[in-house]
Amino acid sequence: MQLSLHLCTFVFERIGGPLISEYCTHHLNPETLCGEPLLDTQPSGAHLPKKTLVYHDFNDYLAGLLSRSNIEMMIDMVCNNLTASLSSPPPHFIKTPFEAQFLREFSGPKAGQFFVDRGDEGHCTFSLHIDFFNPEGMTVHRASNSSGIISMACLNLPLDVRYKLENMYLAGIILGPKQPLLKNLNHYIRPLITQLATSWKQGV
Repeated sequence: MQLSLHLCTFVFERIGGPLISEYCTHHLNPETLCGEPLLDTQPSGAHLPKKTLVYHDFNDYLAGLLSRSNIEMMIDMVCNNLTASLSSPPPHFIKTPFEAQFLREFSGPKAGQFFVDRGDEGHCTFSLHIDFFNPEGMTVHRASNSSGIISMACLNLPLDVRYKLENMYLAGIILGPKQPLLKNLNHYIRPLITQLATSWKQGV
């Protein structure tokens, strides 16, 4: 799925045609509407988005990840092992994120239960990465073009398979030529956060 956006908002493109708004509907604060134009008018009269975000649906990624042999077992095992060890003192040396105090005490979506107490569900923990690079290579002075990637890695997986290309989630590509301001990054990760929030509340 491809999302068309200005730095202030995003517009979904769905089956049956794009749903395009001419102006940004993001509220900078409760009283102020952004209202920036989202589209450029071409000489032909066509309207094209000022910015494009290439986005990979999180549910599609997760389905592909879980369809491979042994991945689901690895994801569940780390939660099961930690749940069984919660009554024991935490280890002195932390070898995985799931041994850290934060995940040992992190509350799950069900009230009164730890996150790792998964029952018959699968609970996944991810790290989020956002990085920018020059796709044309570096010059002597500085990068002349900057594109970004939004990616995640499943921390349930063992370290030797966690960062393999087939297991990583490339959520989005932020096209150049300029890197957006830091304050605008939230608008680029909003589609991902929306899907993660739904996953947290009702599952996938």
